Amino acid sequence: MKIFKFFPLMVLFLYQPLMAQTNKGNMLLGGGGGFYYSKAQDQEGHYSSLSLAPNLGYFVADNFVLGLSLPFRLSWSKSEWGKSNSQQFTVGPFTRYYVPIANRTSFFGEAGLGLGTYKYKYKPIDSEVSSEDERMSKNTNYRFGFGLGLVYFLVPNVGLEGKLAYNYNKADYDDEDNLSDSSERNIAFNVGLQVYF
Repeated sequence: MKIFKFFPLMVLFLYQPLMAQTNKGNMLLGGGGGFYYSKAQDQEGHYSSLSLAPNLGYFVADNFVLGLSLPFRLSWSKSEWGKSNSQQFTVGPFTRYYVPIANRTSFFGEAGLGLGTYKYKYKPIDSEVSSEDERMSKNTNYRFGFGLGLVYFLVPNVGLEGKLAYNYNKADYDDEDNLSDSSERNIAFNVGLQVYF
């Protein structure tokens, strides 16, 4: 019988408005990530990458957060000609603005910049190829990105989010690498988890 006395209080607690997480003075900690794998159809080989993007932010105003993001990506590939792997690490500021659209759901827009390093190594598979054909390079990496997303609050302080993002990366190679600068543009869908406190 005592359970029935507390049931209305439990319902009120569980269904209380959940938008207080994005109030001025609160913080968020979390991030997103992804895994990508592709296999060539016409030839032997595959490409894989793993990316993680932890972040920490502070709400400088209601629904408006400024923070620091630390994305990194590991990738590796193998083909009939050789193997390669790379590591990319970036650090930079981001900003995000939330628009509540339902009790447990908010829409958000996000933008960020980054500066970091990119390392690449390639090794031919052919045993007759000399070690001089192995390549290693290191460069400075610049990043810019923006995206739109949706967050669903599983519980009052934890949000599950999905984000569609555009990213632009530019790599400046060291002169001794004898490689020209390159850039990459991509559109990605990321899934993440944020803790609000």
